[in-house]
Amino acid sequence: MGSKTDSLRWLLLATRGPLFTVAVVIVIALIDRYFQAIPNPPAFLLLTLVISAYVGGVLSGLISAVLTWLYTAVFFSTAGRPFHYADDNLRRVVVWAITMPAMALLVGTLKSRTLRQLSEIKESEVRLRSVLDNIVDAVFTFDESGVIESFNPASERLFGYPAAEAIGRDVASLFAVEREPTGGAADKSLAKRPPLGLSTLPVNGREMLCRHQDGAEFPVEIDVTEMPFRGKMLFIGTARDLRERKRVVEDQRRSEEERNRLQEELIRAQASALAELSTPLIPVRSQVLVMPLVGTMDSQRAASVIEVLLSGINEHRAHGAIIDVTGVPVVDTAVAGALIRAANAARMLGARVVITGIRPEVAQTLVTLGADLRGITTCRTLEQGIAFVEAQSEAKRALRR
Repeated sequence: MGSKTDSLRWLLLATRGPLFTVAVVIVIALIDRYFQAIPNPPAFLLLTLVISAYVGGVLSGLISAVLTWLYTAVFFSTAGRPFHYADDNLRRVVVWAITMPAMALLVGTLKSRTLRQLSEIKESEVRLRSVLDNIVDAVFTFDESGVIESFNPASERLFGYPAAEAIGRDVASLFAVEREPTGGAADKSLAKRPPLGLSTLPVNGREMLCRHQDGAEFPVEIDVTEMPFRGKMLFIGTARDLRERKRVVEDQRRSEEERNRLQEELIRAQASALAELSTPLIPVRSQVLVMPLVGTMDSQRAASVIEVLLSGINEHRAHGAIIDVTGVPVVDTAVAGALIRAANAARMLGARVVITGIRPEVAQTLVTLGADLRGITTCRTLEQGIAFVEAQSEAKRALRR
């Protein structure tokens, strides 16, 4: 069905010009015969030929050229002898035989080329419009006075205005900023001014606040370029919505803060666990505590030993506390002072401190340092220390009876 329709349309275009030419030839022949003699009818038919070629194309023009030339050939023939010519008329017939087809070819070719160029331009416009209609960014144009001239669908979605309503509006209505001052009465360059931030053009990647049709304000990244168009300056604006990007950045910042917080809590928990492991306090008997120390002692750990020991004595109401230093590789003045302070503090809470695991080299170091261990009981092994503390507890219970 479509093929038949196209064929019919082509036939109408091809025959419309020749039919018009035939009608004009008949009119000219009638006028020449009955009203007024026409000295050179081909000159009038040439206009008909141009119209035929322009309307119907090359084929229509060539058919009309044949028809007009036939009439010309008959018109200039010798009376009573068709297609016989005097010398001058023969030259006229030959000239028109060349001129008419050439004119038809020229006009028809120009028409075809013009139609092709118009088709390409229209296709380019359709393609550009399709790109603008489907582009993610909002694209709009405005003139030197700030009047919006075009508004793509992305602009409609971003700003909330239909294109028909946005076109003709002031571009400043899209932005949540005031206008630049005009400079007083002396400034007569423009009746209007672009909004703040668009005074200096072009604009590339500038962040601005825009205003939705409902009054809500939101951030965009704006680009504005200028382009001469029909003797005036046209401005092309592109706006990218930054809300999603800022939301992602904010989520990343919050995630980073949460990650840092969890990391700090983990570090604190690990530090607390390490502190507990470095100063463990173990209840081994009723009211008897053992604190085995392993590794190097420093001032911070020594303070922790005293704090944990006193807290454990108070919590368990212990009468005896055993500090085992078998795992301490080096005992210096600081370690000795810490042990003495721990023993004295425990004694104030009513508990006796026993130090076990003192190796010969450690004992020699303590003697060399002149550490005062009076009031502190020492035992060789942890087992002996536990036995000593239990014996002291039994003795106290016996005295109470």
